[in-house]
Amino acid sequence: MMFTQSEANYLLELPKLLTENDNYLRQKNYYPIMPIKERLYMASEQEPDFIFFLEIFQSSKNQLKLSLHCQEGETSIGLLRVDFNHDHPNPVEINEHVPELFKPYAGKTVKGSHIHYYVEGYRPLHWAIPLSVDNSFLIKQFADEAEIIDIIPAFNQKINLQTQFTINIQARLL
Repeated sequence: MMFTQSEANYLLELPKLLTENDNYLRQKNYYPIMPIKERLYMASEQEPDFIFFLEIFQSSKNQLKLSLHCQEGETSIGLLRVDFNHDHPNPVEINEHVPELFKPYAGKTVKGSHIHYYVEGYRPLHWAIPLSVDNSFLIKQFADEAEIIDIIPAFNQKINLQTQFTINIQARLL
């Protein structure tokens, strides 16, 4: 099963809350362990039949390589992903659902930090554009682990996560 573009957009825009033990969380104190490998579950009070998850993955080899991923949980269809310090090859063929902003990147490898969007008619999250040209995600680079404190809330805002996050990163002992 795939979504239409309007269904994918609707699911991405739905207000979501984190869930734990079938309870909605309005607040979350988050203590990530570096490198981060986390899956957090979400649901929408407006559409309780849908479940979602937020995955945060930080490479253990290159800790400035970071992915934040929002996926619909039942179908495992990706709705949005932000990748910092990765490269991504885009499809060559353009269908009628590819946004104008994406067309210059057809058949090209997007170098560095980029954002993936669901585009109808393609494998989920097959298309990406550089973060530098995306006006809806304000953080463009990830150069220091401490920036995670800003990146996670920016991603949460983009996926319409309503749970208030307090992120606590403890310095590592050398």
